[in-house]
Amino acid sequence: MTDAVLNGEKVLRASVVLPRWGVWTADVELAGDHALAGAAKLEIGGLSLKGTIVHGAPYEGRSFYQIDGGKAGWRNVVKPRAYRSAAGVKRSNILIDVARDAGEALELPANDTRIGPAWEYPEDHAARTLDAIAPENWYVGEDGVTRIGVRTAKTYTKPHTLLDSRPEHNRILVSTEDLTGLLPGAKLHGLEAATIRHEITSDTMRTHIWGTVGVSLSDRFWQAIARLVLQIVRPHWYHGVYEYRVTGGGGGYLNLRPIAGFLPPLSNVPIRVGAYGARGTPQTGMGCLVGFINADPSRPFVHSFEGQWGGAAVPPLSALYGDIVELGAGGGPKCARAGDTVNAGYIVLTSTGLVSTASGTNGYFPGDDAGSTVNQGLANSAAASLVPAGSVLAMTGGKITSGSAKVKVA
Repeated sequence: MTDAVLNGEKVLRASVVLPRWGVWTADVELAGDHALAGAAKLEIGGLSLKGTIVHGAPYEGRSFYQIDGGKAGWRNVVKPRAYRSAAGVKRSNILIDVARDAGEALELPANDTRIGPAWEYPEDHAARTLDAIAPENWYVGEDGVTRIGVRTAKTYTKPHTLLDSRPEHNRILVSTEDLTGLLPGAKLHGLEAATIRHEITSDTMRTHIWGTVGVSLSDRFWQAIARLVLQIVRPHWYHGVYEYRVTGGGGGYLNLRPIAGFLPPLSNVPIRVGAYGARGTPQTGMGCLVGFINADPSRPFVHSFEGQWGGAAVPPLSALYGDIVELGAGGGPKCARAGDTVNAGYIVLTSTGLVSTASGTNGYFPGDDAGSTVNQGLANSAAASLVPAGSVLAMTGGKITSGSAKVKVA
């Protein structure tokens, strides 16, 4: 068997798992006491893997180490970020920031895409953040570089021996001295590899190959359940509502600062209140709740505001837009506005001046909404019979000049 080495030291045993997506990992046992740390180069059967030691130490004449592909940065927690662009947020901008914050090398896809007017992610593990923007569609290569997409499927042509085949489990077991090209995407014996596990001992080298995600039958079962749950709730953060505080904005959009520290600040978030046609101008510092339409990170919105003592807020300016707005059951009478012409009533005149038509009156009768002319209005008046024959009727009127400063009607 070809010797396997880690940073030049002989490997006694190793288990290397290469998944279809995500980070490859390796558990390695070395002969002798070797204090290793940092960058790792694992060479096995023509396969060269670059990663980083994350755990391990010498122990009683042996050394044990766990290695993650790349810089081991996808296990790190990255800070929250938010993006907005009227032309659409570029996916590459998000990928670059996540990889930079994680400390990983990233190869961008040839074709960039725009994913919507906005995108946000909270403080979270880098791998989970990357999986939100490229769900199950990224991997760390053998060279330690993270790539978006999946490996190209290729037929494996190196000499090998088929040790076991379990079509019902979509799994085969092979033995070979040359692992070059035996990676996820390799095609052999009617199977396209999704997950591969190379097992190395002092005298044998064999490879388990699964055509579905997983590293063993039991692991594949639990991973299948996990994938089902993730499909329903992923990404879980975007299913909740979160407290923010207004920092500015206008025209139906707000700039917001998170109250919880793990969330990113947001800008130009649209307001979608419950009343159809309603719009308000919230004050700076006012609390609000932010959610995501269909759990889509590109579609945040503000849907309610907090007032004094945590109750519903009344913003300093509220507006309702529509051809007809009715308040109360059945709508009620029509509303008058400042500047509208009004009928103030009727004055009855004779040749001698104002007539005295009844006790307490001097020739004046209130107007009546039912009539559009003087005669109709007077005819509807209860005092019409008191008007002397030959009288002259004059309608008085004007315009409304004042009203409530807190209620405005267009």
